[in-house]
Amino acid sequence: MVAHVINQLVELFKEKHLEIFSGEGTEFIENQLDKSQKKLEESEGELAVFKEKNRVYSYEEQKTALIQQRTSVDSTLKTALSQISELEQKIAFIKSPRWAIDAASEMRGQLAALQQKEAELLQKYNEGSRILQSQRQGNTGRKRFDKNKI
Repeated sequence: MVAHVINQLVELFKEKHLEIFSGEGTEFIENQLDKSQKKLEESEGELAVFKEKNRVYSYEEQKTALIQQRTSVDSTLKTALSQISELEQKIAFIKSPRWAIDAASEMRGQLAALQQKEAELLQKYNEGSRILQSQRQGNTGRKRFDKNKI
C-alpha cells in the first residue's frame, strides 16, 4: 500500500512537471533566450568592429605600451637636456677670457711642432723640394692665423 501511494505521487509529479515545462510558458522563455543570444552576438560583432576601427585592443596592453613610450620619451628628454647643458658649458668657456689664453698657447705649441718638422725636412731635402715648400706654406698659414687670433 505505501508503494502504491508513492507510485501515484511520482505519477502526479511527472504530470505536473510536463504541464509546467511543456506548455506555452516555456516557449515564450525560449523565444526570449534566442532573441537575447542573437542580440548579444550582434553587439559583440559591433564591439569588435569598433575596436578594430579605433585601434582599441586590450587596455592592459595599451597601458603597458604607453608606459614604455613615456619611459622612452623621458630618457630621450634627459639625454637632450644633458647635451644642451654640456654645450652651454662649452659656449660659456669659449666666451670666457680663459679660452683665448688656452687657445693661444695651444696654437703656439702647434706652430713650434710645425717649425720642428720644417727643420727636420731641411736636413733631409733641399730648398726647392715640394715637401719642404708645402711645410713652409702650412707654417706661414699658421703664423698668420696666430697673429689674427692673438
